[in-house]
Amino acid sequence: MIGEPITHGPVPVVHPGPRAPERRRSVPTRVTPVRTVLAPHTPIVEALSAVVEATGSTSAQVELVGGTFDRVSHCVPAADADAPTPISYSETHEAEVPAQVLTGAATVGFRDDVRFVHCHASWLGVDGRLRAGHLWPESVTGAVPIAVVIHPLAGVDMISSTDPETLMPTFAPVPSGGSAPVAGTRAVITRVLPGEDLGNAVEAVCAEHGFGAADVRASLGSLVGAVLGGQPDTRFVDCPCTEIISLTGVVDAGGTARLSGVVVDPDGNVHAGELVAGANIVAVTFELLVVERSEDR
Repeated sequence: MIGEPITHGPVPVVHPGPRAPERRRSVPTRVTPVRTVLAPHTPIVEALSAVVEATGSTSAQVELVGGTFDRVSHCVPAADADAPTPISYSETHEAEVPAQVLTGAATVGFRDDVRFVHCHASWLGVDGRLRAGHLWPESVTGAVPIAVVIHPLAGVDMISSTDPETLMPTFAPVPSGGSAPVAGTRAVITRVLPGEDLGNAVEAVCAEHGFGAADVRASLGSLVGAVLGGQPDTRFVDCPCTEIISLTGVVDAGGTARLSGVVVDPDGNVHAGELVAGANIVAVTFELLVVERSEDR
């Protein structure tokens, strides 16, 4: 699946529903990062919701940067061209615990007016093996508090619903109403739709919103495989779908994005590296947070 010379690029997934004409759905916001820890021995949805609500915001993008899990109920991406949805989830796996969290990202919002979380994480199991996946709500934080960086999305609700194009549950930003936020750093939260190149989407968001330079933080979603590294060491994760566990990056003053990510493939293998420009396209959805960088940083 990896290590072979690249003889073709990723092929966009053909989804069962009508193709939406708008391929990015963006809402401007302002963010003030908050560093804290999740409550121990707590279901992941409850733990993440509590720290987001403590910021006064309804929704947020969150980075996981350490700690342990008491339970990691998870899946990896699965593909079946003959199924109603060509990309879906594997069977549920249960990690051996305690599991040491390495990195991860989460979107905290709502589905059907109830708290809902989309969370990816990587961890070391008790056997020392690196694993990663999409966490189910049954996952529980451990005795060592999980450190998080919260990016509250002022004036935005993240709403999960069934996407008519992919027939999958996806988060998208919606303005929450009220006066425009004035505090915090300018940012844009975007849902990137299938078939779009992720790097191009980041650069387009910056151009459209007048960001001279920017950072990408707390972002997650899926790609058609992944093209990582660069010449002469380009690696192609050749499969219909990988999930990005966490994505970070920068956009320089010239408008060029450099992105790095951790991805997991359908076999549960974990890969990491810089995303090759122009070669990484979204499989199902991507929740992308771009934060303006001030000139004095």
